[in-house]
Amino acid sequence: MSIYKLISNLVEILNAFILSLIGIGFIFSQNIRDNMQSLFMTLWSYGFIGGIVFISIIWLFKDTPKTIKKLYKAKGLNTTFWNDL
Repeated sequence: MSIYKLISNLVEILNAFILSLIGIGFIFSQNIRDNMQSLFMTLWSYGFIGGIVFISIIWLFKDTPKTIKKLYKAKGLNTTFWNDL
């Protein structure tokens, strides 16, 4: 396995973990909702550059739902999950 593939898999796992925490945070925590709203409003106020940063953030998390689905299908962080990435 190449270094690029290893790093790519680690980034996918990290993104899935972060998105899961944000999803749980939206349900339970007002602070996380306020922070996400503040981030969006800050990016919005920076105009074109803020829009590019926002699109980059969205693009970074584009494969995260697939990764979460693979994680649940494999029933945890094991070789089946790692090989599916």
